[in-house]
Amino acid sequence: MLGFTPLQCGLTFLPVAILIVAVAPLTPALVERHGANRVVGVLSLGREASGILGVGAVGLVVSTREAAARADGADPVVAFTAGYADGPRAACLLLIAGAVIAWRTLPGRAPVPAFTAAPEEVPASLER
Repeated sequence: MLGFTPLQCGLTFLPVAILIVAVAPLTPALVERHGANRVVGVLSLGREASGILGVGAVGLVVSTREAAARADGADPVVAFTAGYADGPRAACLLLIAGAVIAWRTLPGRAPVPAFTAAPEEVPASLER
């Protein structure tokens, strides 16, 4: 539709791949600092929000923008492209909003109680 070669089309997805590669090594540190519940929750909420609400909202943005461009007399292909230019922007805003909501509402890491028993209080069954 946009006249991209296969290479150009593949390169449009490169920023997402780079972001995944850049963020993946940070995951253990994020889990250690904030707890697995919060980190997994943020990721899950982002996925769910984009799957449930995101598709509908982005579709609405795309179709509204396309209809407005066609009403202004734009060529159908130009109107379609205009709609899909605004769609990823709306998706990005939804993802950021979902991550902020998840971060603020999900519980963090529960504190782990420290083991403070003196050596003489350790049961014999636990000794080596």
